[in-house]
Amino acid sequence: MSLYDDASLIMYPSGVKASKIYSQKPTDGSGDLTFSRASTATRVNSSGLIEAVASNVPRIDYTGGGCGKLLLEPQRTNLAIVDTFSVYAGASVSSETVTNPEGTTSNVYSILGVGGFRYNGDISFVVGNNYVCGHFMKYNGVAVTLTASPASGTIISANGTFGFDSGGTPSKSGDVDYIEYPNGWYYVYAEVTCISSGATKVNFGISSGSILVWKSQYELGSYPTSYIPTAGSTVTRVADNAYSSTDASLFNSLEGTLFLQAEALINGGSNRYLTISNGTVSTYVRISYATATGYITAQLYNGGVVQASYDYLTTQNQNNKIAVKYGTNIFQFWFNGTKVYEKTSSVTPPTSGTFNVLKFSRGDGIDWMYAKIQGLLYFPTALSDVELEYLTGTSYNSYELMAVDLGYTVL
Repeated sequence: MSLYDDASLIMYPSGVKASKIYSQKPTDGSGDLTFSRASTATRVNSSGLIEAVASNVPRIDYTGGGCGKLLLEPQRTNLAIVDTFSVYAGASVSSETVTNPEGTTSNVYSILGVGGFRYNGDISFVVGNNYVCGHFMKYNGVAVTLTASPASGTIISANGTFGFDSGGTPSKSGDVDYIEYPNGWYYVYAEVTCISSGATKVNFGISSGSILVWKSQYELGSYPTSYIPTAGSTVTRVADNAYSSTDASLFNSLEGTLFLQAEALINGGSNRYLTISNGTVSTYVRISYATATGYITAQLYNGGVVQASYDYLTTQNQNNKIAVKYGTNIFQFWFNGTKVYEKTSSVTPPTSGTFNVLKFSRGDGIDWMYAKIQGLLYFPTALSDVELEYLTGTSYNSYELMAVDLGYTVL
């Protein structure tokens, strides 16, 4: 018997369909997760290309390469509605036909010379709000340095630089960052804050050289999310929500182990939860990413009374392996191969049959988990320290090992 034979619920991102994320165990459908997103969305497929996904279909995303992850994102709106760019201070713009980040051939803009460019539409920035303003860009045969800068002194916190060396390799600093795509494309974005009314532009300065520019995405928020296509009007991608059916046979209220391998979308910013409960916020076992930057929390509550709770300071937006073990007079929090917290007295779990629902949110469906989910396991027993050290440590690197143990093919 392998460790995974003892699990009652196993999910790694593979099989999905409309409104459904298939579990690898159980196989009768009782462990499948219900999913909703009342809008279309995009993902990066296994070939590294952007593709559309229909409403209510979960996204297995391959951004950055490697194994696919279940992508759960908040609602966002792309405020950039046109495909044109204007230049200034001596730069020139023309059109070229190339393969774009979707893998199709289309016209893109070629921007050349010392100066700069900006999105051609006006954005009604609101004072005090944070925005992520980005463009899909490509090195075009000549070394170039891009500098995101304030527009008429009304935008700050975008003073980093983004450069391509002679071979097209990116570098970054400050509040400008990038996401790499195939065919030499990068999504380059600046995190900006509006400090004055009437702001409408964010400038991207060119110190020298030539770049290609495809599409723009300007969204209210403090970190970038997946591409939202627009065509003449703003478009909103609705939030992703995932939870299991109310099947009490999957869970053991008296003792158990909950394992999550995931990467939060941002370090801090809001509360985001994975909860097994009775559908309320008074009785549950929970893993959460806290609003406070860097804290991951493990908790057990019974009838509104805290049995155990521990905040661990780390980095939320990295690929972490987390396990919570609970039972009578035992509660443990494991993180990346290390037991970071243990309580061995005054722990009273709920009565048998209490836990009956798992949600990537609070027990009542608030504060949804926004993250890249690589694996989810639940064991109806309190695993040993040796098992937990293996499960959360470097020997267990991804859901690929889980798939091999179970005889599944990784898609």
